[in-house]
Amino acid sequence: MALTLLRSLWLTYTIALDPCEYHIFLTLRWLGFHDDLAGGLWKRISLELIGERTAQACNADRETGADKRDFFEGKFDGYGKLKSSTVPAAQYFKYRGYFRADKYNGFGTLLTNSYQYNGDFVNDLKEGFGVVDDIENGVKYIGMFANDRKFGNGILITTNGTYYAGLFANDTLSNSAGGLAIFPSGIYYKGELTIEGPCGKGVFYYPEKEIGAETFELDDTNVQMSGHTMTGTFAGTWDSVRISNGSMAMDQRFNKVPVLDLKINAERKWSTIFSCFHQSVFGTSDLAKLRSMDVKKIWNKVAIYITRAKRKEQLKTNNFEVKLSEFDDQSAAQICQSGFRLTNLSTTSLRSSFSDSKISLNTNATQNGSSNDSAMDNISMRSFTSMVSREYDDEFMLNPTSGDRSRGSPFRDLEIIPDFCISSVDGPSLQLLRDYLTEAFRNTHHPLHQLFDKLSNCFYSTYSCWKFTPNSILCEPAMNEWISIVSRIYTLVLTVMFPALPKDSAIVDGELLSYQTLLYPILMTQGIYSALFVLYASKCCKNDEAYRQRILICEKKTDENLIQLLDINRDLIPIIKSSRYQEAIDSLNLFKEKCCPSEMMKHINEAFTLVDVASKEQADSDIAADSLLELVILLIIKATIPQLGAEISLLEDLMQNDVNDASLSFHSSTQNDYCLTTLKASYQHIISDNFFVNKIYDGAGGGGTFSSYV
Repeated sequence: MALTLLRSLWLTYTIALDPCEYHIFLTLRWLGFHDDLAGGLWKRISLELIGERTAQACNADRETGADKRDFFEGKFDGYGKLKSSTVPAAQYFKYRGYFRADKYNGFGTLLTNSYQYNGDFVNDLKEGFGVVDDIENGVKYIGMFANDRKFGNGILITTNGTYYAGLFANDTLSNSAGGLAIFPSGIYYKGELTIEGPCGKGVFYYPEKEIGAETFELDDTNVQMSGHTMTGTFAGTWDSVRISNGSMAMDQRFNKVPVLDLKINAERKWSTIFSCFHQSVFGTSDLAKLRSMDVKKIWNKVAIYITRAKRKEQLKTNNFEVKLSEFDDQSAAQICQSGFRLTNLSTTSLRSSFSDSKISLNTNATQNGSSNDSAMDNISMRSFTSMVSREYDDEFMLNPTSGDRSRGSPFRDLEIIPDFCISSVDGPSLQLLRDYLTEAFRNTHHPLHQLFDKLSNCFYSTYSCWKFTPNSILCEPAMNEWISIVSRIYTLVLTVMFPALPKDSAIVDGELLSYQTLLYPILMTQGIYSALFVLYASKCCKNDEAYRQRILICEKKTDENLIQLLDINRDLIPIIKSSRYQEAIDSLNLFKEKCCPSEMMKHINEAFTLVDVASKEQADSDIAADSLLELVILLIIKATIPQLGAEISLLEDLMQNDVNDASLSFHSSTQNDYCLTTLKASYQHIISDNFFVNKIYDGAGGGGTFSSYV
């Protein structure tokens, strides 16, 4: 098949394509031309093909299958899908990710009949960071790859809950120092090891009992154990260890959860998703070049990406068949020529038609016979949008948002150049930014949605869907990874699109602006929170079990018996029976239904405020600290929040301060810290050994009774 490109009537270019079966949607992008009446020469033409190719018909190097992706110079390029068809089950594969020069390059997900891999590729080989879930034996590997093999720092998790961490080489755990093996019994080993057993110098840790801490520990991060250790040179298997030279030490103190010495920098994880995003949307993965790019050009590219995504979706529904009528003449889209003002570009209008396998392009010459870079960029975009925007009810808009925002959401159409947070940031523009980002991350055609969709799927598949109770050693890398994902979305993407955003935290009209305050309300989904919560529930399981048992006892009591059981000051009863206190219980109940830290803290703060209001209405005075603790303890019991320890621990880590300036830190955390500290102190009292001091629980008689020792 041949496509003939005509420039007016003077010059004809013919591009021959390999004899494959294509259902083609054509986009001509003019990257520059010189209008010479004598020769009519073009400097460069770029032809993009978006469609469906049958690999069997093309005798491609893939065995079989159908793929839907972008093409560049006749080769797979960009983001797409490839899967096998009509082949034996043993050869099944399905790939979704980025291609370059006909090969997997960049981030991708590869599913075969034996494993699933999410991670980096270079020329069809696993290279960089990735996660493999072995379908056959259930083993999960989180770590580095090189030349299609496990190579570098990594963690391997088996189906019985055993963890192996260390340096991998050629798909096996090497016997270099710094390795770690954690067993379900709580025993762990640090030193030289392989998957099969210890192999060299190391130390075995055998915990026997937990040592009481001088200060309250919400989780087991810093919990100390007493037991014995064995240090020496080991060989054999984990079931049958051979000791060449060793010594045993009794009554030793060591951490319940070992420290992971060999770690992968969180910034390294999923970095190719960001670089591929920059390349596919903005045309370069060089952040320095991207930051120096004119903001108009950046937003032109965003608008093109959105419109192109819409068009691709429409083509998919039509089985990638394009009607000739879709290429009739039509007016070019209005675009921003300079600044943020609309300029009518009818003097360089583009007319396109499709007939008899030919595309005829006619362009009026510019006034001086040449075109500048800005005009070339505008023509490039208009040549695309003139064909793709026809069949949408929403008019293609690449204009400032300073028009009418009164009807519904101001960002029903996202193909816009915003006029907020471009040159300055204030309170109203910050609210517009939140509205825009909320719609953008929700809209499936927007590049921000597609970026976060890949990141969240990778995070969820890495840290969820366990067949056993996960070890709390994963809490730190999971939390660091999540914080890194959100902070990179802010620093590597949003500050490019909205250059007025501060690189670090800042106070805007009395409000703290940071990556957490801006993005957590939008990006902290139920799936992300649940993946983190499962890990933190393992981290706080001992305390939360004690908490659960005490709450069950209290739930069986009437209000009057519960007040007697907890020995609550009788002067507080009017406060407890007030409607404000009941509203505080309802507000704290909503806390357990939220997954965004700011929303969770909002309900905690609201509950404390209502308790304070109730005390002032009933006692006409501020409440004392001891009385507040009694009221909050009863508040927690009545709200029946399950696994409160895990909720508090996770909330504290999610609110890790992203503020570099100490003065801004004080501005952001004073009220939250006070409420969270009081909530934690109440939880500590509930699980303490003296919560039911001087009282004996009698399980007989349904609800049971408590009687005093004395």
